[in-house]
Amino acid sequence: PFDDREKVDAEVSDQKYKDSVTNSPEKCEEERVELEHAWRKAYVVVTGLVTDTGKECKSTTCEDTVEEQRNTELPPIHAERTDLVEKVRQAQKELQEVQEKVESLDSSITKVQQQYESIQAQCGAVEEGSEYLEKVRKLLEEMRLCPGLAAANFTIPHFSGFYDVEVKLTQDDDNATDAKLLAGCQRMARDTADVDKVRAASHTEVLERVINGLPMKNEGRAPIMGTCPNCEGKSYPGAQSKHLRNCFNEGVELNKNGTTNACGPAIHVQAVCVVDLSLVDHVAAQANATSTTAAPSR
Repeated sequence: PFDDREKVDAEVSDQKYKDSVTNSPEKCEEERVELEHAWRKAYVVVTGLVTDTGKECKSTTCEDTVEEQRNTELPPIHAERTDLVEKVRQAQKELQEVQEKVESLDSSITKVQQQYESIQAQCGAVEEGSEYLEKVRKLLEEMRLCPGLAAANFTIPHFSGFYDVEVKLTQDDDNATDAKLLAGCQRMARDTADVDKVRAASHTEVLERVINGLPMKNEGRAPIMGTCPNCEGKSYPGAQSKHLRNCFNEGVELNKNGTTNACGPAIHVQAVCVVDLSLVDHVAAQANATSTTAAPSR
């Protein structure tokens, strides 16, 4: 009976195994071997990834590259920035200096205006002078808004003499003719301290009589010719610049009424030589001239 019961228990066990296991023991062994192989492969791959990642994490190649690039590119940028900052500071300084000059000039204009008003009260209206003062004042107001204010040069041209020059408009254009007038004035002043300062006055400066000490009339033996701009006379196709020049003939007044537009094409003329003085030097020169005139003779 014991053997029979043992036999029955084995049959029951086999039946339970068949009911609970899908694959056979041989199949399970194959799957176990395959699983172990897959695990080993996965372990090796993952371990390699961990090792490589660890090396990359510890590597300073990226930081070194960035640092090298920074050390190469940053210094020139710093230098350029420093240079630009210095230029801005210099520009601010120059602008401040020019603004102070404008304020000083504006104050001078106010004083001159007051003097004109005083003269008006004593001697009658002096409308022309007031008109020019008002024009200057308006220009000053407009120039306060100009970024190129530093380019303004407030000077007074002082008459230093005439110099005879031969001009040939058929050979020389306006620039070459102006250069001859300038060269003449430089020859006149070659033995003086003004040799580097002297220049030939423009036609407009003579026409509007803005030159201190300019004679009232052309007392010389040749026409007086100024430089450009506003030097163009009437059309003349044979001239290099296709026109004659404006000038002031002998004996005429040096103003708007004395000008003619028919000088040339080949002619001897007089250049008007001037030296530009700053406002301070101009006032000093005027004061010196006044004191010299007022000094009693011995």
